[in-house]
Amino acid sequence: MTKKGNGAIAYTVSVVDVEKNEYSSRLFVLPEGSAEPLYVMDASLLTGFFWEGEELFIYTQKDETSVMSLFDYGKNSLTELFKVDKIIEYAARATDGRWLFLCKDSLFEQKEGFIVAEQLPLRKDGYGYAGDTCQRGYIFDNAALIPAAFETIDACMPASDPPVGRDGAADASSDVVKPVPFEEGLKYPAILFIDEAPDHEIQLMANNGYGVVRFTPKESTAKSHEEIMEYLDETLSHCRWIDPDRLAVTGGSMANWVITHTDRFKAAVSDCCCVNEVSDYFLSDTGFATAEGVYGGTLWEDGVHEKMWDRSPIKYASFAKTPTLFIHGEDDFRCSAEQSLQMLAALIYHGVEARAVIFKGENHSLAFKGKPKNMLRRLKEILSWYEKHLKGGRHE
Repeated sequence: MTKKGNGAIAYTVSVVDVEKNEYSSRLFVLPEGSAEPLYVMDASLLTGFFWEGEELFIYTQKDETSVMSLFDYGKNSLTELFKVDKIIEYAARATDGRWLFLCKDSLFEQKEGFIVAEQLPLRKDGYGYAGDTCQRGYIFDNAALIPAAFETIDACMPASDPPVGRDGAADASSDVVKPVPFEEGLKYPAILFIDEAPDHEIQLMANNGYGVVRFTPKESTAKSHEEIMEYLDETLSHCRWIDPDRLAVTGGSMANWVITHTDRFKAAVSDCCCVNEVSDYFLSDTGFATAEGVYGGTLWEDGVHEKMWDRSPIKYASFAKTPTLFIHGEDDFRCSAEQSLQMLAALIYHGVEARAVIFKGENHSLAFKGKPKNMLRRLKEILSWYEKHLKGGRHE
């Protein structure tokens, strides 16, 4: 990743040792007019960094404490500004000097929350005292993103008696959420979420009249497709309030596999997907290492190319019928944005309605920790797509 600030460039370099199965990362800064980069730090604890004018702010994490530091690339030194007893996923500073953080509650939870820190005590340089603990001014719940653009929403809890997949196919994250408000005897459209999804997105969909079925398959394979369909069928038989004729699916690569192997969904949202494992082999930051681990060899070894192509959803694009919205970050180095554009072109070629929204400056974690304005735009795009295809509304 590279980020520029008045001519200087900060970037991370990742090294994967395939034989030892070890991963390391380092942060460098290349000052303006210099051909020699400055080594800043071991980036194994690095969470993120950003420029504000000529100043480079770096936030790191250890255990469940984050540290915000200022890097002086003239002196090649770090100055600790303050600590936060949360894991910072995204950081920015408001014009009035307050800090805005998107944080996780712990290393093992996916619950999101915004923390807006009170303005810190000032020193001559305008920053908080080194070592001070950041005082939290406001803490919002999971739906922190929503009030900025939508009406206040009600909290939705998973159904008390969700179905269980066959043979343990459903894992602990599988659940069903009813729409709010909910009235017995009515049929509601529903969205199948494959893999992890931000809690605030689940809440938002439910508050817009959609049921939510969430399922995390064990792995992304053809067998996973069968598990997903089995779980969905069991859910429909168990939750009679779901309208089987108004279903949508959302997810990453598996969502693309689903729409190329069934036409039961009226709409789909593809999030930062990989649809062509052959081209992704050359462009992904883990392409070579993944191939070694999954396929047992390089692209040029016998049988590997065929296996990768067989596992690529785009191979089966001619069977797709589902209108699909593609969401991707332009700076996604795990699954590059051209993956979405490939599938977009394939669907359009075969007469399927499709749309792509590419977010400049965002990476593979757009849904969870993108810039707030982009996260809101993403949610609006998704809601509008569902409104059109599940409720007969108009896509704005």
